[in-house]
Amino acid sequence: MTFAFSMMESTFALYEQALYGLDARDVGRLMGLIGVVMVLVQGGMIGPLSKRFGEEALVRVGLPGLALGLLALVVSPPFLPLACTFAALALFHGLAQPSLFSLISRRTPESDQGLVMGTNQSLSALARATAPALALALFAGVEPASSFVAAAALMGLASLAGFWITRAPAAEMASASPG
Repeated sequence: MTFAFSMMESTFALYEQALYGLDARDVGRLMGLIGVVMVLVQGGMIGPLSKRFGEEALVRVGLPGLALGLLALVVSPPFLPLACTFAALALFHGLAQPSLFSLISRRTPESDQGLVMGTNQSLSALARATAPALALALFAGVEPASSFVAAAALMGLASLAGFWITRAPAAEMASASPG
């Protein structure tokens, strides 16, 4: 998830400038919109939604929603349709990310939580460091929209993994891990 989202972040401004002439102010407003929606989702909505539907359901909605949102960037012209796409991306990211972190924590034996959460954060940092290189190579070498399509495909794979992983009960997952 982090790799795909980082691909989008690293090429979005270039894509919008090349296709639609958006300037830094416009891109900044859209990125700010993501921040505002994420604050609303993670600051106020995620707790009640988790209690009502469970983290598993939020992962099963959030990951495919991100995949579709990334793909929609290819066809969303500025400004209102693009702003709606960005708001949807932020909503689905805000649902999926904390739910995934919660599931990782709950499904890991207490004795391994530090190792597993640290490994997860390290892999997220690695994704943020390496995804821009792939995204920019696709943007420059294939087609500007190809970075969004590749990110959506990766998020589609993450969605499949998310569906598979969230089907197993938490107790079964914790007992299956070595420790």
